[in-house]
Amino acid sequence: MRTGKQLQQKAPAHKPLIQELTITRIDVPVVTLQYPHNVMFCEAFLRQKDEFIQSCYHQQNNRLPQLLIKLDGISDVSSDLASYIQSKHHQALYSSVAYVLSQGNMAVLEQHHLEHLVANHLQNSPTSGSNFYPIGIFTSAGQALEWLTSRPGSHHLS
Repeated sequence: MRTGKQLQQKAPAHKPLIQELTITRIDVPVVTLQYPHNVMFCEAFLRQKDEFIQSCYHQQNNRLPQLLIKLDGISDVSSDLASYIQSKHHQALYSSVAYVLSQGNMAVLEQHHLEHLVANHLQNSPTSGSNFYPIGIFTSAGQALEWLTSRPGSHHLS
């Protein structure tokens, strides 16, 4: 199913741009998203993304979605992001998340930001890991999709 629904978020006051999130495809349970160019990774953006996914996916499906997120640059990562990603509320919304790096020079910065985020995610996860969804970083959508579809475990909402 293709959808043109978009999420618009006002950036912080010092950055008056609007960040848009587009769901490009839903093949239950995989939801493919396109993040905006040079996205500012912050708690407010992820909260609105979560609300958007809940309204577009969770209300119609009983399986937790697996996100395939295509990046087009990351301008910055806010300090509040790690704590929000590790929150029980956020963790309960997805079964796994795969990030696809953009092509070219921006991929190096994206990978740096994401590896730092993943390292923090793993460091603070419980020993069982059962409450934290896995995160993968890939250079192609094909690799990301293969990884997502190979993830074991229950993907049903509780």
